[in-house]
Amino acid sequence: MGAAAGRPPKPREFIRGPYGEFQTLLEYMLAVMRDETVDAWRRDRMAMAAAPYVHPKAGEIGKKEAAKKAAKKAAETAGTGTEWAGILQAVN
Repeated sequence: MGAAAGRPPKPREFIRGPYGEFQTLLEYMLAVMRDETVDAWRRDRMAMAAAPYVHPKAGEIGKKEAAKKAAKKAAETAGTGTEWAGILQAVN
């Protein structure tokens, strides 16, 4: 499965580092970021470098994905508060 639109793909290149034998670049960045013995400036730089791979930008979800999410929510709550609610629960 590819990366979301506008989001860089997760780095898959493996490296040998001080935090483990072999790890991906993302795992390395996160390890450095979480290491309290590392200089704060370097930890901040690793956090900034890793952020696009871990957290999607606000509003990054596309129209199709938003429509699917809304349809799924509507399907899950269909009939709630109506006389059909009991029948719909029995079917599921």
